[in-house]
Amino acid sequence: MKTIFGIVLAGLLLGIVFTGITLLSEIFGLSRISDYFSTYSGSMSYKYYKITFRPIAKQSVEDISFPNLKYGYELDDNKLLKVNVLQSEIPYQNIEYIFYNTKNISATFSPDSIYLAWVGIRGNYFSFPFRDKYGFQITQVSAYVGADEEVSIYPTLEANWANGLKLYAWVSIFLETLFLMALVSLLNMDEPNRYARFFPILFIVLFGAAGLYVDYVDYEAMGWPIFRPILILLLIGWYLYTLFFPEEELEKTA
Repeated sequence: MKTIFGIVLAGLLLGIVFTGITLLSEIFGLSRISDYFSTYSGSMSYKYYKITFRPIAKQSVEDISFPNLKYGYELDDNKLLKVNVLQSEIPYQNIEYIFYNTKNISATFSPDSIYLAWVGIRGNYFSFPFRDKYGFQITQVSAYVGADEEVSIYPTLEANWANGLKLYAWVSIFLETLFLMALVSLLNMDEPNRYARFFPILFIVLFGAAGLYVDYVDYEAMGWPIFRPILILLLIGWYLYTLFFPEEELEKTA
């Protein structure tokens, strides 16, 4: 049993180390996310939310540190927009910042006007589960005709609206650890312990379920990826081959 515990612990520690390396790559922008430095395109950014506001001021984002970790993308050519929210699908208490790209959005954002905009959630899956306020980027905006009291009412999301995004973030964080625990368990299937053959399939199933869940969420905008299903099938094939053709039997037939 101590050997099995050591195998599981080794996989867990390796997973933590590699996840830490991935965290550093996220901090410095070397991410799995495509076009990382220009726009965040991870699964947390696929949904867009309506907000009606009156601008108050425009501010620089130079003082924001590690923006690609906190907000999922570099803030070059972006400005922070201070607003008086008149109506929003996002609960007001969850809005930390609203950004807009000065190259993509040409609106002047006059404090004398009201604007209707679509905003995208922004956040890196490493930091997202630990926060209750998030950065939003304006993707489309138009001037609103009418006074404050004439703004159309539309429903605000429930307080738990971000739970699905947090689940996605947590699963993404643990993917590497689950994979390495499965890999280490596979490499030690020849240990003289009946549990040594149980743990590989346990971690393969956990990794497979987690990976397919992430792929399922990503499917909306990225299509179904082929790499992870192939990896899962290779792990299952390796497990079955080692299960039915252990090294001891191969040595006997040699």
